[in-house]
Amino acid sequence: MARINSDPVAKLATSFSNHPFRREGLARRGVPFAAAAIIAEVSLALPPGPSSSVYTALSAGLLVGVIAAVVFLPWQRLPTWPTVLIPVVYVWSVCMLILATGKPTSGVGIIILIPLFWSILFHSRWNSFVVLTSIVLVEVITSFTPERVADVVLLRRLLLWSIVGLLATVMTHELRIRMRRTLIERESMLRRTSALASAAVELTAMRRCDDVIATVTRMAAELVSPAGTPGRRAQYTRVVGSMVRPVPMDLPLSELPNVQEVMTTGAAVNRAISAESAGEEAQEQIASLGLTHGVYVPVYSNGCIDGVLAVTTRGESVSPELFEFCKTLGHITELALENARSRELLEEQATTDELTGLPNRRAFDHLIADRPGRLEYCVLAVDLDGLKQVNDSMGHAMGDEMLIHVSRALASTFRKGDMFARIGGDEFGGLLFNADENDGRDVAMRMLAALDAASSSGASSGVSIGIASGGPESDGAFVSAAADAAMYQAKRSGGNRFVVASRLLDDDRHVVVVGG
Repeated sequence: MARINSDPVAKLATSFSNHPFRREGLARRGVPFAAAAIIAEVSLALPPGPSSSVYTALSAGLLVGVIAAVVFLPWQRLPTWPTVLIPVVYVWSVCMLILATGKPTSGVGIIILIPLFWSILFHSRWNSFVVLTSIVLVEVITSFTPERVADVVLLRRLLLWSIVGLLATVMTHELRIRMRRTLIERESMLRRTSALASAAVELTAMRRCDDVIATVTRMAAELVSPAGTPGRRAQYTRVVGSMVRPVPMDLPLSELPNVQEVMTTGAAVNRAISAESAGEEAQEQIASLGLTHGVYVPVYSNGCIDGVLAVTTRGESVSPELFEFCKTLGHITELALENARSRELLEEQATTDELTGLPNRRAFDHLIADRPGRLEYCVLAVDLDGLKQVNDSMGHAMGDEMLIHVSRALASTFRKGDMFARIGGDEFGGLLFNADENDGRDVAMRMLAALDAASSSGASSGVSIGIASGGPESDGAFVSAAADAAMYQAKRSGGNRFVVASRLLDDDRHVVVVGG
């Protein structure tokens, strides 16, 4: 979510806070002011000419000094306060110019507004007040020399210059502040709008609900946080029964009144966090994190609230504009979660056997080909004995019941993290990780024992099992083929038994089938 700086208006907003004598754009800013001052100096050559060459030289020298200082001094490496000296010296250059003409009514005095305009446009407010004070002081000096003006004229000068200068200073600086605030707000809104558009594209393309939730919480925190401020955090909480998880630990819903209100009313809220109304455990979390305000947005799925997107802050509230952005992000999250769930369902259907609920051949082959880690593994090829006779004598419905019964009994013998899949028809496959043929024997014996126990309860069935193991670099398809060969050997030997293929070394593809 990058800050948007390409807009020239946004650049203008940023420029208000920069150094008045920064090199970028200095000529564009300074040339009009310097040109007006130079023209005023040159005008002394017109009749009747200057009355004092000393004041003329002082005026020209101060003006040249101002221009040289602006151009050559390393202002970016200096403190900010000396910058006020430039317009102040400019004011005194004008004072010398007025004295050089010999008359306060010569007409050149009007250029004393130039340093005031410069300070109002490019300096801070206190700089402008310093320049205005210098201007009023110059008006006092030029009222006594070279010609003494009447007291009422002097009073009028001081009063009008002070009032007009103060009005110009205060109003222009206030206008600058408002303009800067407006443009920064506009820039922030453009940034957030762009971020929402990017979020919609990124989130709706995700395939996992967990990825959507992890991404949306990160985006929510970034979206409502001013640039460079880490004081805001976001979390997606789900209500399961009467518990809320995670926050970061499971808590009773009653511990979080704001979340409870959203779950009850279905409406988003934006308010201060009252630690007193929260439960004891929630109070500890609120205090440890220093949370003061929060936005809570319901996220719906199939007409019901799936969870609550919470954005919490430390020390300041969330503005109404950001509140609306959070609600919009909540709606985008709803769409993204629906898309992700649809993809997960399609993937599950594509890799799950519809009858037994076990992984299918596609999932099994994919896992063999893309095994996690560099581990030994063992493949079991399993064939259900007598399924064809059951289908022929008792019907396919009974055969399906037999498949379901056998698949549940056999799947219960596998460790968590291993895989047991229905390959097709009456064939099953097992994949054991970090295992050798001895582990395969143990599982095969458990499978036969599980079917014996099931047979004693009235459901007679048996299986033929082939076992093959391989090293980290062994070809999964070759190991699987070796297990199939061992399984057919078990079937030819009468079934309801297991046969082990010789260990497949990483550089040896010769298989010898031995008895189990």
